[in-house]
Amino acid sequence: MSYLGIVVTCQQTRFLEKNRLLARRQLQEKLDVHFNGEEGLVAQYKREKNEKKQAKRLETKKTLEKKRLFKSEQDINNDKESSK
Repeated sequence: MSYLGIVVTCQQTRFLEKNRLLARRQLQEKLDVHFNGEEGLVAQYKREKNEKKQAKRLETKKTLEKKRLFKSEQDINNDKESSK
């Protein structure tokens, strides 16, 4: 399929109708990016996904830091008890 010089081909399945449907979706996404740029649905989805990924990464770092702090406190407490 092509439109305005944007060509999309799809051979993901063995079925012609399914491939055409997938190609139409891909063409629609490419046209959205072409006409709307950063305001398009695809760009918004990617931006949202990236923001969620960064938030999760930050949360993981915080959790890891809490675990390290807890472990170091436990080690200090164990050292104090064993020295008595």
